[in-house]
Amino acid sequence: MTSPLESTSAQGDSSGALSLRGTLWSDSKNAMVATLLGLAAVALIDFIATVWVAPGPPQVATLLRYVLLELSLCAVLGILALPLMVSTSIVARGFHLLLGKGQRWAGLFGPSAPSRSGRKLASCLWALCISGSLYLGASTLMSLKLGAMFKEPQLTALVLAFAQLVVALALLGLAFLLSLGVQRLGRLLPANAGPLNPFTSVPAAAIALVLIGWPLVILVLRALPQLAPYVPWRHMLSLGSFALGVWASGQLLARRGRLLPASGRKQLITVAVSVFLCATLFPITLIKLGADQDTKALAISSSPTLATAMNLVRRANDFDGDGFGSLLGENDCGAFNDKVHPLARDIPDNGIDENCDGRDFKLGRLPSYKSGEKMPIPEAYQQDWNVLLITVDTVRYDHTSFGDYKRNTTPRLAEFVKRSANFVFANAPSAGTMASIPAILTSKFFHSGIALKEDIPRGSPPKLKPSNTLIHEVFKKKGYRTGAILSHEYFNDWGMDQGVDDYDNTVGKKRDPYGVTSPKLTDRSIAWIGKQGSKKWFLWTHYIDPHGRYVSHPGETSYGESEMDLYDGELHFTDKHLGNLLDYVARSPAGKNTIIAITSDHGDAFGEHGYINHAQDLHREILHVPLIFYVPNIEPRAITGAVSPIDIFPTLADLIGADISALGVEGESLVPQLFYGRDAEERVVFSETNFPKPLRAAVNSRYKLILDLKNNVSRLWDLKKDPMEKKNVWTTDKTAYKEMRGYLNEWLERVLYSRDAESNQTIAKLADHLVRDRPASATPVEGVAADDGKIVVDSFELDVAKAIAGKPLEIQVYYRVAKPGAPDMKIQLEAWVAEGPNRTRPAKSRLGLTGGGMFPSSRWHHGELVRDRMKISLPTAWKKESGPAKVMLGLRFKDNTKSTPKKGPISLEGPLREGTSDLVMIGEFTMPEPVSDAPTPPKPLPGKGLPGKGLPGKGLPGKTVPRAPALKRALKTKKSAP
Repeated sequence: MTSPLESTSAQGDSSGALSLRGTLWSDSKNAMVATLLGLAAVALIDFIATVWVAPGPPQVATLLRYVLLELSLCAVLGILALPLMVSTSIVARGFHLLLGKGQRWAGLFGPSAPSRSGRKLASCLWALCISGSLYLGASTLMSLKLGAMFKEPQLTALVLAFAQLVVALALLGLAFLLSLGVQRLGRLLPANAGPLNPFTSVPAAAIALVLIGWPLVILVLRALPQLAPYVPWRHMLSLGSFALGVWASGQLLARRGRLLPASGRKQLITVAVSVFLCATLFPITLIKLGADQDTKALAISSSPTLATAMNLVRRANDFDGDGFGSLLGENDCGAFNDKVHPLARDIPDNGIDENCDGRDFKLGRLPSYKSGEKMPIPEAYQQDWNVLLITVDTVRYDHTSFGDYKRNTTPRLAEFVKRSANFVFANAPSAGTMASIPAILTSKFFHSGIALKEDIPRGSPPKLKPSNTLIHEVFKKKGYRTGAILSHEYFNDWGMDQGVDDYDNTVGKKRDPYGVTSPKLTDRSIAWIGKQGSKKWFLWTHYIDPHGRYVSHPGETSYGESEMDLYDGELHFTDKHLGNLLDYVARSPAGKNTIIAITSDHGDAFGEHGYINHAQDLHREILHVPLIFYVPNIEPRAITGAVSPIDIFPTLADLIGADISALGVEGESLVPQLFYGRDAEERVVFSETNFPKPLRAAVNSRYKLILDLKNNVSRLWDLKKDPMEKKNVWTTDKTAYKEMRGYLNEWLERVLYSRDAESNQTIAKLADHLVRDRPASATPVEGVAADDGKIVVDSFELDVAKAIAGKPLEIQVYYRVAKPGAPDMKIQLEAWVAEGPNRTRPAKSRLGLTGGGMFPSSRWHHGELVRDRMKISLPTAWKKESGPAKVMLGLRFKDNTKSTPKKGPISLEGPLREGTSDLVMIGEFTMPEPVSDAPTPPKPLPGKGLPGKGLPGKGLPGKTVPRAPALKRALKTKKSAP
């Protein structure tokens, strides 16, 4: 039978064109079939994997909604993949036509028999995967061995690079031999295996490698569960599923020849029904079903593939670029206004709902909770106390002996609890050490309250600035000897030594994830306490051993070899040595007047909600930690209600008589609970994490609400009925949700949206742009403003000596905010020579938002003085000017508000440059004399601003725009503005 392309040459150009067109159409249809079946395989296998890894069995209704959501999102992926697949198929056809093989080729996605090139590619694929796996394993082992062998990082890197080169060369030779062996194996299999032969067919080889490699990946993750969050195994599974579906499409076409019915009428009906279902399914799913919180939470938490598709949908309907969309329940109530979105700050009492919570923020109507009474320390407890603060890393309350655990993991702490106040529901301020420990030491939240240094090495925790007040500093001011005995490399230079007389991180100075530190830590703590004699002292010590990697301890209590078994063994081992320290204090002379506080920074997860380790979510297994207070002669009891380790700072301050009211701490003193028999049932506490996504939580004795800030997903649990947080009751308990969301919103307004440039990490980046007063060296500008007088140009500043033709020059422009509400404006500085042959060649800065977009004019507040650094490059041609050149300066303002692209130009007040309507002049300066053979450069000449009353200066051609009344008022009051 003659192929379509063979008939092309026989029938002439016209029929050939039709035949070629038909061939390309056939290739396109095959690509469509491959895409459809590939996505179907992705949906099926991803659904199975999602149900498998979901935290708790999902409800049937949720699964049905999830199936519809998955079909819609896979269709979204198909819309992106289909053009790529079709174009790839057409390009491949063209390549084969150029090689003269187009007549015999069935197409990239069509049925084809094994070929010589296919056999070579299959053998190369086998060789590459096997040798690559060997290289990965060998490189990993070498890295571990060399890292332990050499202490110098430069030597380690050099030796490792050389060793990897040797291994790579050896494996290249092995890959060549493997390729030959695979080709021989392919010839040994029966000839009728055809496309199913994994040694001659590329698709069959890929499927076989996936089937072999997948169990190996699972075994590695079982052995190293800490790696699971960093291995994109679900994305790999989806790609493998797609490849399987594509391969299956070729087999289907080989057997049936088509996907749709052969009849044209049936094809039309099938297509019509499909279009109707898609047109119905898409809006219902993306608007309503996809907004269901349970369904969306299941997709985000259990299906990385769907989470990626949801991100694509968000980007597609995020018209204003604020990071939020209107579909899938993301609730961007201002789809074309990037100032309105769920993460925006809701300005109080301005009549605008900026954060899309359905109301304007009213200070007088905020929900509140009873924060507890301020009570004095009973007279019997007013004395000079010593204080021992112990933080134990990674302790889950429900894995302790006093937390009703099935194993006696902490017998020494259980004894200690019997003589202490035990807060049974303490919630850590964050999900990881990096954020929790600083929060405990400052009683402020790490991401919204602690001042941090940003210039840190990659992989290191942000360092605390000296402007923070740490608990040690409060004790030192009260005459205490302070110490810190620590156990991790992060503590080497974390900024936590403020107020510490003796800062000792010898135990943790070098990185050793398998190290055993508790005995050394106890010994050093005992030694330090012993040296203090009769002096008042405060000691903080941090035990690290329960933190992963978990190791077994020969000769100690062992519960098994699983991760949870090893963790419990680590708790028992640490408890033993912690008990030794407690014993020493109890028996020492200092014991009778020593307060001991014990807590943990976070817990650890073992798959309760689909993940292992910590720092990934704010579930109970991560946040619920011990909090124990021992005060000599205190009445031992268990105290109910939600509290937080950040309460330790204000409680200890009360106990030693220190006034910290000026510090603005977030914690509350627990004196009412310790001494007056109160509980904490009315208390609401908060927690936060930014890894891997920003989450915030509000917790009281009955409910916990976790809010995903990025995806606008809320999860609510009734802790009385469901203490391990398995059933999300957001949809069934709206009253509780409204109450808890109110508490959370109040807290977010106070901390996350604070405009404290020192302690808010976002605002801290803008400190360079917010200045208190105009510099003395700045040149004042009078009568120039933009946007109906809202933004007044106050002055400009430059170093005239650096104004050299051919060189860059920075000019700082200062703006005074006369009225709030200006739009986002791009601002450009333009400089030009007033007279001479080069007067028509201006120098321009970049047209952009202030602060590189981080501090646009819409964020400026009334009365603020804002500095904008602008850089221009003075043209080299300006060197040819004879004598000092007088340079004029002007500003151009452009409306950058995305939601109002048709708004008219920004109104300007002041002298405009002649021949322009958008360039307002702000002043002039005189360049130094051109340097030629002169022995010394001329003296810099100062710059000049424009004279007042909105009139152009002498010799300045141009026209004047009258000032608005708002500008007149601003000019009268701007010097007294804050």
